[in-house]
Amino acid sequence: MPHKHQVRDIMQKQYPHIEVGSPLTNTVDLLREFGITGTPVVNARHQLKGFVSEQDCIRMLISASYFCDTTLKVEDVMSHEPLSVTPEMGLVDLAQQMVKAKPKIYPVVEDDRVIGVVSRSDVMAALATALKSCVPV
Repeated sequence: MPHKHQVRDIMQKQYPHIEVGSPLTNTVDLLREFGITGTPVVNARHQLKGFVSEQDCIRMLISASYFCDTTLKVEDVMSHEPLSVTPEMGLVDLAQQMVKAKPKIYPVVEDDRVIGVVSRSDVMAALATALKSCVPV
């Protein structure tokens, strides 16, 4: 039953992230290397400082004034106040938030530290599994 599941049950604990101060080129490389659409931006203590998406990078890179600017850092393009969730949040609550909000990926924060991420794909997989268990065999 999806009402019993929490974010901690479906989140990805191993997920690439980027540190504040990283060059934008490193950010673009990370997104491409892992085939992901966005990632948390953290400080050395793994505290959430922002979130950067492909869309953020593309928006900056197509601007003629920034295209060849090798001094750009991740914080120049990231969202500075990203939405995040806790590991205790219920699956249904998360799904409802995802339907209303724009992000496809949410950082999962516990004790002021990023401990993973949860994506729409993770939610869809959990809901599909729950749906299958409701169908008589």
